Amino acid sequence: MDQAPEKTEAVIADPVLAQFGSAASWSYGNELIVFGSKSRDDLIDDGTNRSTVSPKLHAVKWNTDIYATNLRKILNESHGTFLEAQEMAKDKQTDTTAYLKISRGYRSILKANIECIRDDLENTPAMENESQDLRKTLESELQMIEIIELIWHLTEILYLQSSTSDCIVPVYQNWIWSHFQEPLTWTQHILQQPIPEKDARYWDTVYGLVLQGRTQLVFRLLSSHSHANNYAFKTILHLISIMPEFSKSRTPGEFDSEWRMWKTQLSNLISQGQLSSCKNVELLAKLLIGDEETLRTHSELCDTWYGYLLAVLLYKRPTAKLIELQNFTQECIDTFGGETQLENWDFILLAAIDLDLLKTIKLCSSSFSNWWFPAHLTDLLFHTGRLDNEKMKYGERLREFLLLDYASSLFSHESLWQVGVAYLDECKVYGKRYLQRLLENIPIQSEYKARKVLRVCQDKGITDSYQVICRIMSTKSLKSQRYSNALNWALLCNDGKLSALISDQIMREYEKTGKFTAKDVLSNLGKRMLLCPELTFLGKYYEFHELYSNKQFGECISLIVQLLSSNIAPRKYWFTLMKDIGPVLKETHVQSTIFEAKQLVHFAAELRIDFQLQKESFDYKRSGLAARDIRTLKETQKTVLETLNTLISEYNVRCVESVKENTDDMDM
Repeated sequence: MDQAPEKTEAVIADPVLAQFGSAASWSYGNELIVFGSKSRDDLIDDGTNRSTVSPKLHAVKWNTDIYATNLRKILNESHGTFLEAQEMAKDKQTDTTAYLKISRGYRSILKANIECIRDDLENTPAMENESQDLRKTLESELQMIEIIELIWHLTEILYLQSSTSDCIVPVYQNWIWSHFQEPLTWTQHILQQPIPEKDARYWDTVYGLVLQGRTQLVFRLLSSHSHANNYAFKTILHLISIMPEFSKSRTPGEFDSEWRMWKTQLSNLISQGQLSSCKNVELLAKLLIGDEETLRTHSELCDTWYGYLLAVLLYKRPTAKLIELQNFTQECIDTFGGETQLENWDFILLAAIDLDLLKTIKLCSSSFSNWWFPAHLTDLLFHTGRLDNEKMKYGERLREFLLLDYASSLFSHESLWQVGVAYLDECKVYGKRYLQRLLENIPIQSEYKARKVLRVCQDKGITDSYQVICRIMSTKSLKSQRYSNALNWALLCNDGKLSALISDQIMREYEKTGKFTAKDVLSNLGKRMLLCPELTFLGKYYEFHELYSNKQFGECISLIVQLLSSNIAPRKYWFTLMKDIGPVLKETHVQSTIFEAKQLVHFAAELRIDFQLQKESFDYKRSGLAARDIRTLKETQKTVLETLNTLISEYNVRCVESVKENTDDMDM
């Protein structure tokens, strides 16, 4: 019975795929990541199949109708109804009537959007080229939402409104009336004509109304006929006026008895030829008594097999119970050309009528290009207890599975992911696990969005995802050389390795420009400075520059000596530190302890050795500079070292003389 889904081909123009083959990995939502079947190393190192093209990752998405404007409205509006259903579920005393209200709430959202799309279609020119694509899109959306509402309404009738012992015909009739109103529309049009029966669709409309059981409208149309006073018309009008109607005030047995008596009376009139003076009236009478041949020949007026099912029930088994519906479906399907003529949604309706709920849900999942419908319908049926039986013993797991898939699809949209969080909250087994993975894979284009995602991580207690997102944002900022942002994000997730890498980049940038690029973060490090040695050094070195700006030269020397003697300062930055202390040493009034002065002499000597051996700060092979530039750099550094050596020597002498003077003063 299941029909194969339509196949769609997508061409990926990538030479690597053509040369080496393709492989794929699931992403999330309706997305695959397609890539070359060999790894990057294989592509580069393979001597026989060398490729000059770098392999790429291709994101292949399908069934992305959740991006359509009208469907997004449904997703957003139904979110509140879903949450209301979850609140109701917490009260174990909630009855089916309350969930029936929820179901109608979902359908009202669908119907409101159907009307919006119809309005849009009316306002979209049909002939303009630029409007044709829009009309096709709107028509496709309209058809899909109408079908969803049709199926939802039927499942509501079968599973929420009715029990297996109820007479199903009245509620089934209301379902048909709600969705197939063409006879009603034509009736209104015909009754406005000066001579109604002159309208070409007069009798087809009468028969269509009969097949839907709209006998009051049939009475109005017949009464408007110019021959309404003829015997055949008067007879059929009288019989229609006394035709038994099912109501809650009478038992099915009482109604069935009255209906059979009425049917016998009309059959006798037909067999006696009392209606033969008007063939149209006689044909109408045959429809009313359920004559099989007459019903079949006029079945096209019902449009669909399930519309024809109503006619069969009305005039052959008007007291049919819910469990009897399936006994009549095959006859109706055969009348409409058999199962080969059915669409996917026809099989869903059949499964629902057969009371095969598992198959209904399965077909809803496979027949529509998004998870909204099966997820919400299954959730509602689960809360009403319809999934709680032997055949559906995995009902709770099925509900969660569908909600997980629906939520995952929402995460593929830039704004709907926040709605998806609420659905994952209702998945008690795997919800948090899915949320963690999905949050880590959200495309984050801005810091504003990143912070929204982080708030969710904090609210849900997902520490790992919080750290992953911070690392991603830090790495992005680092690649774009926004070092302040990069360091800030790294500090948020307390990532020592990343902070060390960024600190090193900031120092390298300082060496090139003589300026710090992350002052806002460095000036407010506090205890976070201790996250890693590199950050500790950077923070202290920035503090040195602050002291220098405030002309606290003595503290500057003490801090530099502390950094050097404690090995906090990496040796590769010694030259930079010693060079920066030069201006401080020129200040003749600045003095420190002899120990600090000797330390400066010691480190200056170590620095000269590094220069001679071309180590650390003087490793020119790793600089990437041209030979001429290296020679220039060497000369510059040599001059700086000589100047620095002179300044340190003079400073050392001043310190010694100062100590002697202080000693002489004490002796005197």
